[in-house]
Amino acid sequence: MTSRYVDDGVYKYQFIFADQWVHCPDCQAPGIIRYQKLDKTTLSCDCTSHFVFTCNQCNRHLDSHASQYNKEFNGHYYVYVTERCHFCGGTQLSVNHRIRHLKNPVAHVEATCPVCNKTSQLSVKSQDIDYANANRLEHTQFGLKLYLTAHTRLGNLYIHNPEHLQVLKSYVQAELRERTQSTGNSSYFSRLPAWIKSARNRKEILKAILRLEQMASTIQP
Repeated sequence: MTSRYVDDGVYKYQFIFADQWVHCPDCQAPGIIRYQKLDKTTLSCDCTSHFVFTCNQCNRHLDSHASQYNKEFNGHYYVYVTERCHFCGGTQLSVNHRIRHLKNPVAHVEATCPVCNKTSQLSVKSQDIDYANANRLEHTQFGLKLYLTAHTRLGNLYIHNPEHLQVLKSYVQAELRERTQSTGNSSYFSRLPAWIKSARNRKEILKAILRLEQMASTIQP
């Protein structure tokens, strides 16, 4: 009997706003980032929710709503600046530069103009700085790396939690894959890399998923 999977609307944000299993920045043991609602009666800001990380082993705690959030961030920040050349003004210069943290943020980044070959010092403003968030596949809100990751010769699998893993497994092992008309082209499965979708890679990907299932089975949430 042909195995069948119907995508009736699974989106990546569903995994991001569920538990995310990550490496603790201190002890590297598995910990969990949880999305939680905030108590509006005790707040003076307009925030309604936050992400909270707790390590299962060393009890390290991170809170995206805390005032020291930027100092607690453990991933990389990215500076993206665009300005016209300071010398000839002939072209728009763009720089995508990585920095480690915000304790000593960079004030300027350099860019060489392809027209006049002179180097401009581009000013970095606070709005030019972003962190390695969940849109960067292997990272999460705090820049912490996902715990459930597996390498294959084709590419890497990045999994947020066991539920995410089971959904991907159901999709990969299905011989017939369909999606409902309302799902559209922005679902999680429609955005997967072609090597994951390819039936000829099914056996290798399922082996990687099995390794991840074995990893997940050793962790107490």
